Amino acid sequence: MQELWLAQPLLVAQQILDANFANAFQEQIAEQQRAAAVLQQHGGAYASMFGRGGSHGAAIAAMVANDDAAANGNAAASSADAFARPAEMADTSLAYAQAIERHYLELLNDPSNYHRIPLVNNTPVSLLKPNTLVRFRCMIQDTADELSMGVAAFSVTDAAQQTRILSGLYRDHESIDECDHGSESLISRQTFVGIPIPGEAPWVQEHHQALALYHGAVSSDPVATPAATPSVRSKRGYEEDDEPAEPSLMLPTSNIVPPSVAKRVQSVADRAQLDRVTSQQANTPLSVADALSTCFPVPYQQAGPVCHIKIYHGYDDVKVASVLDVVGILTFEQDHFEEPVFEHEEFRPSSLVPRIHCITFTMPKSTNPLVPHAQSAVFAGERLAIAAQAQMLRSHAVDVFANILLGDQLAAEYLLLHLLSNVYVRRQLMACGKLSLNISNIPDLAESGMPSIASSANGLVNALARTVGALVPNSLLLPLTVNNLNTLRFRPFKNHTLGKLESGVFQLPHHTHLLVDETSLQPAQLEPRGTENCNTISNLLQWQSLEYDFEYHNITFNTDLQVLITSSGKSMFPADCHVPLEPVTSGVVDVLAQMDAATLERLRLYLTMARDFDYSFEQLESEVQNDFVAMRRADRTVTQETFSQLLVVSRLLSLSYGQPQLTPACWQRAKELEQLRVARCAAQSHR
Repeated sequence: MQELWLAQPLLVAQQILDANFANAFQEQIAEQQRAAAVLQQHGGAYASMFGRGGSHGAAIAAMVANDDAAANGNAAASSADAFARPAEMADTSLAYAQAIERHYLELLNDPSNYHRIPLVNNTPVSLLKPNTLVRFRCMIQDTADELSMGVAAFSVTDAAQQTRILSGLYRDHESIDECDHGSESLISRQTFVGIPIPGEAPWVQEHHQALALYHGAVSSDPVATPAATPSVRSKRGYEEDDEPAEPSLMLPTSNIVPPSVAKRVQSVADRAQLDRVTSQQANTPLSVADALSTCFPVPYQQAGPVCHIKIYHGYDDVKVASVLDVVGILTFEQDHFEEPVFEHEEFRPSSLVPRIHCITFTMPKSTNPLVPHAQSAVFAGERLAIAAQAQMLRSHAVDVFANILLGDQLAAEYLLLHLLSNVYVRRQLMACGKLSLNISNIPDLAESGMPSIASSANGLVNALARTVGALVPNSLLLPLTVNNLNTLRFRPFKNHTLGKLESGVFQLPHHTHLLVDETSLQPAQLEPRGTENCNTISNLLQWQSLEYDFEYHNITFNTDLQVLITSSGKSMFPADCHVPLEPVTSGVVDVLAQMDAATLERLRLYLTMARDFDYSFEQLESEVQNDFVAMRRADRTVTQETFSQLLVVSRLLSLSYGQPQLTPACWQRAKELEQLRVARCAAQSHR
């Protein structure tokens, strides 16, 4: 039988309320009721205005207090003064939510507990029970326009006229209909739209799935696994479990629906699939599917649920495109799942989208599951180990990239530096640390078939995308065909008619690797959207920012995407670094296929952790400046941009060797690499 904290989180919240906050809420609600009685003497309008949350509390309290002081004396004014303390009541509600979070954080410090929580990404919501604890690894795709109010606690009176304070946190408003008007304490909460992390590599998903299976968070029964059971739910799916509508008294011993129920769900899925095919044959649009599919930036990666995440505190730092690991309580309107069902869970009306009431969340700096938690002692040890092995791992990485890039060592060196780049500081409009890369002179290694939305017609580009995807946690290949330019939306768009933000291809989490394949581009007429998308790529490369289209105005959001452009000639987009490819061999060699699992894992750790190594060049600052002056005297074509590029390359070169400070050898090596690259570009332009 599962522990209380996992199977019955609402009951745990009630116990924390009873142990620490019940008396405080009782007193507050009593003061509210006394003040409401005073307001009632001055007309039902005042009482109605305050009844559901007290948004006008301070103003009304002042009006009533002054009126009552004149009419009824100090007693009435004292009663009305209860309304003048909304901050104290909000503080108690917030303290209650924080106490629940602390309780769960203590439990989740044990990794075995953390991974026992069912992961919504791996388990279809149809196989989870309502009001149980779940995890959701997601990217924030949209946010509600305004804060809403949640009920932290409310009072109920039984037949014996006994009043009890009950927990209202982590429930939907409509599920709390027992409380009387005005007998509740409110807390603000912000609603976000969460989607599975776009561009996530299969090896990342497999790692999380393996952890969940190991700790028993998902069933190993083939009928109950996500691969075997589509994401659908039957209205009668939970009858066998006899789960009560109110979970505070009796809750299931498992978060996963039994296989017998899953089989019945499967039969409903079969009928739903037939209905879907019939609908498509009749050219009947799935309008709900079309509406909610716009939540996904990557059109061909619409896998997993769309969830509304309700966060009660700490939401100020959460922005669109933030990555969250949420632990919360899953709720959904079970009675509304009528047959036929939708093909995918995310294609349900907004009232049926599953909701996760967040108990606690983290914003991981990296989505690489191999990286330990930044606050743990294991992280510091792993970081030191990677730094000590950096030179060996660097050699492995360059070898892998050189074999993919037809033996070109210089292109492999710059590809490694590109993968280690990130925006480490912003100065006005400048994004310092970025290194977008254009590898040109890509030979025509054709593969069968035409370029699509998900793959290139060039075999080298596809091999490069597969190699990068096997090493970094998030990556995306974008073939730049005329059709993709004219039909896809690269930047998000605010649909005011639907009241939602429609995602764009570039609405991606930080540190996502974006491979733009320009070899797929053929001469054709660009439509207005195609021109807009080209401008979006240019702005992304220059400023590492993305303008969200709010129809009447644009809002700029900072990004940190690693953009690699493959092209036949020099790219038409302004990449930071251009390296023409000079093939040495005639074919692609996939070294990763023969690499042992341990080395592959270390490479993945290296590429993620090395970019955050400490770095300083203060010891060589004067020497570097003198060197730049000497370079200017010797060659007047050396500009400030040349010097800036050298600083970026030398920094990344030091990080790649695990060196915390710039050394004379690294500075000299950076100059050599730049000289070779510039000479190659010059030779290429004269051909």
